Amino acid sequence: APLDFLWIDLEHGAIDRASLHAMIAATQGTACAPLVRVGYADPVPVKPVLDAGAFGVIFPMLHDAAEARTAVEAVRYPPQGIRGVGPHTALARWGLSFPDYLKRANDEILTVLQIETQGALKNLDAILAVPGIDVAFIAAMDLSMSFGKPAQFDDPEVAGAIEKAERTILASGI
Repeated sequence: APLDFLWIDLEHGAIDRASLHAMIAATQGTACAPLVRVGYADPVPVKPVLDAGAFGVIFPMLHDAAEARTAVEAVRYPPQGIRGVGPHTALARWGLSFPDYLKRANDEILTVLQIETQGALKNLDAILAVPGIDVAFIAAMDLSMSFGKPAQFDDPEVAGAIEKAERTILASGI
């Protein structure tokens, strides 16, 4: 199928490292970008995802700019970030030499944030001001849950929060 991206879910999915590697490898030779959602903004779960060749990492449940900075730093090599060097499998998926991968990775690997908590809404301007965020999107189900109104997207409080977040994200240029 002509997919733009494949969302591989490590937050809720029962996917081990071998399956993750196979899923990323299955996109080889296509224009499909493998994106992987980890469980939280921490460099430890991000490292094997990127070393397997993911083109981006999706971070759920962020609450503030500090967590957004942690997400960005986990995806990038020094001096822009804290990612350790060990992308030997990623080289095959990217089809690049080691030096070329290192030159391109910081600019081309996506950092994707899910906006899905009341804390994220409260701190949205500060979160979006963190350099290095490529995509921010509203995860409406968890956002509605944070208001104690699961899937009540027509509720004025939930709908208003989604609308305000959408306007803020669009205005940020992210």
